[in-house]
Amino acid sequence: MVKAELTKAFNFKNFKVSKFSYDEPETENTDFDMEFQPKGRYNEKTGLFELYLTFIALDKISGNKIIKVKSVAEFIFDKPYLFIELPEYFFTNSIAIMFPYVRAFISTLTLQANANVLMLGLIKFGNVAEPLKENTEVISE
Repeated sequence: MVKAELTKAFNFKNFKVSKFSYDEPETENTDFDMEFQPKGRYNEKTGLFELYLTFIALDKISGNKIIKVKSVAEFIFDKPYLFIELPEYFFTNSIAIMFPYVRAFISTLTLQANANVLMLGLIKFGNVAEPLKENTEVISE
């Protein structure tokens, strides 16, 4: 039997898309590359973490930007922690929690534009966690 381990709890509080652009590719069924630009802002007094995620899809052949979505999600910890006390799994899991909302937005946007629906599959976010941690502003006042 495996004993349950208590963790520093956090809850998903809110999500919104703050800015987006869409440029329909010139050819149908375009292959694309994806880029993620994560950054955060953590308030050590309140335990609120704001995760800013910019998603960019680029046409593999031309390099032109197809879609760019800037979004923000809010997470709240069960109590305020120092930034160095935040668990490592938060930086990976917070992006994974937020991404289905980004993916749904992109699918809906391209569907409503009557264009080729841009379907995003499952993504491994392990390599995005460290840039998020490095690009997090800590508010301690």
